[in-house]
Amino acid sequence: MLGHPFLERLDAALMSAVPSMSIAMHGEWSSRTRRSNQGEVVDHVWDGRLTSVSAFTGMAFPRTESRVYWAKSARSSQGQRARVTPRLPTGRRCAGDLCCRSR
Repeated sequence: MLGHPFLERLDAALMSAVPSMSIAMHGEWSSRTRRSNQGEVVDHVWDGRLTSVSAFTGMAFPRTESRVYWAKSARSSQGQRARVTPRLPTGRRCAGDLCCRSR
């Protein structure tokens, strides 16, 4: 379950059109604290690489309670660099230790 009606419809539509393949993910999280005009901010970043035996094009669909965003890789290849940088409005916190901001 993908948790959003648009993503559920997209998944169902692509099921028969796009072949399934295994993609390995390798990477690590890093954090750094910086000052901004809104106070101290902790930036969390995942840098990694996605690899497969066949060429692929990556698409990501991050979502919030009210919106779905998308991003895609520039071209098809057997290896893609990936960087994930969660962002939240000032003062809002994520569940768990994925990301947080402080005032």
